[in-house]
Amino acid sequence: MKIPEAEVAELGGIEGSGYAFTRRTYKGDIIEGVFFGDNPEELEALIEKDQVRFDGVVYKKLRSGNLKKKMQSLVVDVKRLVSVAAGERVTFKVLAEAES
Repeated sequence: MKIPEAEVAELGGIEGSGYAFTRRTYKGDIIEGVFFGDNPEELEALIEKDQVRFDGVVYKKLRSGNLKKKMQSLVVDVKRLVSVAAGERVTFKVLAEAES
């Protein structure tokens, strides 16, 4: 199976890199994601908001094990901020597709 790669993305008006991915659960498919940025204060502020917009790649794993990628705009809820070697990382859950 291929591993998703972080691509150029925008989260709540902040430019960085990241991706969303589909995950199967007992309740059905859900979409989660990660976003990497440089400014922890800006990213921390996104956690306080109920929902923000994510513009970037969404990966879906196919039965073959390959990944299908599609650019999408999504409404997400930012959950957690963690410092990692690549900068600051937030995780999010997708609430809905964004309206144009």
